[in-house]
Amino acid sequence: MRQELLLFFQSLERYVQDYSGPVGGAFHFRRNEWRRFWPEEVSPRLLRREQAGSYLFRFDQPLDSVYILLEGGCCVEKYKPSGGVFTDSSRYPLQMFGLLEGIAGVPAYTATMRCAEDCVCLKAPVETCLHLLRSNPDLMWLALQFLSSFSMEYMDASDLLILHDPEFLILSRLCRCCLGKSFPVTVPYKKEDLANGLNLNLRTVYRYLARFYESGLLSSVRGKITITQQQYQAIEAYLSAK
Repeated sequence: MRQELLLFFQSLERYVQDYSGPVGGAFHFRRNEWRRFWPEEVSPRLLRREQAGSYLFRFDQPLDSVYILLEGGCCVEKYKPSGGVFTDSSRYPLQMFGLLEGIAGVPAYTATMRCAEDCVCLKAPVETCLHLLRSNPDLMWLALQFLSSFSMEYMDASDLLILHDPEFLILSRLCRCCLGKSFPVTVPYKKEDLANGLNLNLRTVYRYLARFYESGLLSSVRGKITITQQQYQAIEAYLSAK
């Protein structure tokens, strides 16, 4: 497995380095984009296909693997002191779940990861991944680029929460759901998840969604938030003007 993982990481590293633009964009994958760099020498048996609603791992479970999300979307779940669940539905390919904990020496996963939609991922032993990174400067640089992109996303999300109103927050989060997807896009999580992820009251979210439906910025199909390409472009223009 180690040799196959090495070939996978080397192919991913070349793919990222060939990207023109800020490195963060190199980790925003469109549907099936991972197939463009998947090495022929690497067996598809390394891939895991998980159904929506299944769990990759749970909070405080011993850290044994790095999960590399190649397709689909996941929800990060954390438990509140009161016993409730906080859900952040914002993790899309490419992700390397468990890498941060492994590098930091944390012995367990720090969150629960649930598939919000059908997912494709590569599961690799964490010690094997760390060995490959330590022994190859190019792969270490790849990990550093990914973690930098990961950190910038969280800093941007924090700035959004601090600097913008609920209208901007909701539309920005919904726009992120469209990255790498074919239109029309059906938002793959519940309105409760949207409210939790943005730290907003659920009634506030429903009130703003009603306005967006009425204005034509969003659609509702069988009770799910749906975004067409024309609506996506209108939302981007609207947010740019704010």
